Amino acid sequence: MEHIFAEHVLALNAGPLLSVGYLSAFALAALVCVGAAWRARSVPDPDTRHGLVALFLTSGAWSTAYVGFLLVSSAAAKSFFYQASLIVGFSAVWAWLWFCSAYTGRTLHRTGSAQRLAAVVFSTVVLLKLTNPLHGIYYSLEPSGGAFGLLVRHGILYWVVMAVSYALSGAGYLMLFERFVKTDLRAGPLALLTGLTATPAIMNIVGHASPVLRDITHEPLGVAVFAVGVLIVYETQFSKVRAAGDLSNPNLTIGPSGRIRDFGGGAAEAIPGLDEDMVGSPLRKAAPGFAKALQDETPVWTVTPESETSEAEASETGTLETETRGESPRHYQILEMGLGGAAEGQIIVLSDITEQRNREEALRAAKEEAEEAARLKSAMLANMSHEIRTPLTSIIGFAEAIWESDEAASRFARLIEKSGKRLLKTLDGVLNLSKLEAGQMEFDEETVSLKEEAETLAEELLPQAEEAGIDCRVEANGRPACARADKRGVQIALRNLMSNAIKYTEEGEVVVRAYQDEETAVLEVEDTGIGMDPERAEDLFDPFRQASEGLSREYEGTGVGLAVTKEAVDQMGGSIEVETEKDEGTCFTVRFPRAEEASGGIESAGSQEN
Repeated sequence: MEHIFAEHVLALNAGPLLSVGYLSAFALAALVCVGAAWRARSVPDPDTRHGLVALFLTSGAWSTAYVGFLLVSSAAAKSFFYQASLIVGFSAVWAWLWFCSAYTGRTLHRTGSAQRLAAVVFSTVVLLKLTNPLHGIYYSLEPSGGAFGLLVRHGILYWVVMAVSYALSGAGYLMLFERFVKTDLRAGPLALLTGLTATPAIMNIVGHASPVLRDITHEPLGVAVFAVGVLIVYETQFSKVRAAGDLSNPNLTIGPSGRIRDFGGGAAEAIPGLDEDMVGSPLRKAAPGFAKALQDETPVWTVTPESETSEAEASETGTLETETRGESPRHYQILEMGLGGAAEGQIIVLSDITEQRNREEALRAAKEEAEEAARLKSAMLANMSHEIRTPLTSIIGFAEAIWESDEAASRFARLIEKSGKRLLKTLDGVLNLSKLEAGQMEFDEETVSLKEEAETLAEELLPQAEEAGIDCRVEANGRPACARADKRGVQIALRNLMSNAIKYTEEGEVVVRAYQDEETAVLEVEDTGIGMDPERAEDLFDPFRQASEGLSREYEGTGVGLAVTKEAVDQMGGSIEVETEKDEGTCFTVRFPRAEEASGGIESAGSQEN
């Protein structure tokens, strides 16, 4: 009686038939656990799989240790097997906790502090069990009659460790119950499993008070049945919650009431607003944009990296676009799969089709660009035909008029000259552009005075400016503004810019500025002409678009001059910029590499030109 609260006597006096029954039960439990461990290898989620396999193997080892304990006859062998059963039985508790943490999406089993605490507790308990022969406060073995021939007395430490084991197991159950409740899944099977853990305790009491069962620890049998039950419930119920974690694609498991059960595969990145705290919440609350996509049966979900908001709006194409911060838009095809019927919920899988979409968009853009280029080239050819045919027709007509009448010869001669120059300018522009694009126009690097070239050209174009009624002048700071460039290339660029400025200026002035800064020599051509929309300024240097659109049809010319200018400037190592405003004017800025001021060099260049 003195040990009634501190000790439990495991009396092993049993009849032969009941002894065989116990041996068979423990052996069968061991085999069932090994089979369950083999079956658990197919669980997709690695951490969940490792936890289940470890739980089944430790449970099987626990039953196997009891088989050995019941079979051997020597006290030393029985002590070995019984001590082994205590150690592997305590190990099963930690395997259970690992499974519960992994299955419910927690990271406790991977947290360093939790692992260290578990290692300390486990090592301490194992050390107490191994040193039991020294202190004897865990259990004691005494000879006894009967089939098994040994009597085990459990000390106070046994009950303390037993209480700790049940408390830890209870923590695992709480994790599972919380997950089941949050994910709207039936908790009945889990409650049944919980009841199984109480069965060994009931059997212990019956065995202690009645001859129906023997006074032996039945926990290995209960845990074996429980382990198999966990596998069955996992395949029927648990897998419905953790299905999301078993897929590599972004996916979302939703219960029949629309609540989020689980998600995985990077779903949080694909569905803005989704995080672990949203498990158990209605999808329409956690991710309203995605919920709308499902409701509208939108086939593609597009994530656009623009801001940190998560509002989704339907585009004209039916694609739901949500704004989130990232590198580039991502496109996902939505696939819905049921979980055994509408009453069980569904899994939403997102298949990343971004690369496919990008390829399609690139092909579509290339096709549209090719079609646009073909259209513009056709339009340019039509314009070129007009530009060549018009002056030729005039030349022929004026020649016929001169033939018929000498009185108008002088006036017709001037018109013939004008038409001829227009035709020559058209041909020169096209030929220059063709040569530049083909790399057939060579530029020699030399020292060029931008001021002198501007003044020379301004004097040449003065009649054209006077005829248009505008002022054309050159401004300089008194220095030659020397550039390292090709003289002919500078003349081509400057002539195109100045003649365009005069042509598109109806009143006001055209100012050419030549100066230099620390690294570059600069030419500016500014006019007070008609200007253009700044948004279209980038099209100015496109020969085909300029030739068929905008100003080139309101004024004579093919519009290839600016394309020639940019190509020439680029090949001379310079750059060109434009600032324009509709009805206010335009300013072109050309920068060349700066050359050292050397009058001798400039004169030499001039003499070579002559």
